[in-house]
Amino acid sequence: AGPIGYTLRREARDTDRIARVAPNRFHVLMPETSERDAKGYIERARRACEVWFAGVSLPVELRIEAASTGRDRTLTDALAVVEERLSA
Repeated sequence: AGPIGYTLRREARDTDRIARVAPNRFHVLMPETSERDAKGYIERARRACEVWFAGVSLPVELRIEAASTGRDRTLTDALAVVEERLSA
């Protein structure tokens, strides 16, 4: 998970916050970022991780999703949306 965390940090902006919340799980908080812009980050991070995966022969599955907060959606709500999307 270390190389993945490094890759996530490398693709993030200075204002983004990345937390390792489980041995192989990360959450990325991107303040003042639209869901569309977050999806751009996801694609950059996915491509960078896939480059790393190509160099190792481990059975790895990468799942990344995004949800934004807003007038009617709190951070807790956004996290629930992401959890639902990841489990689908």
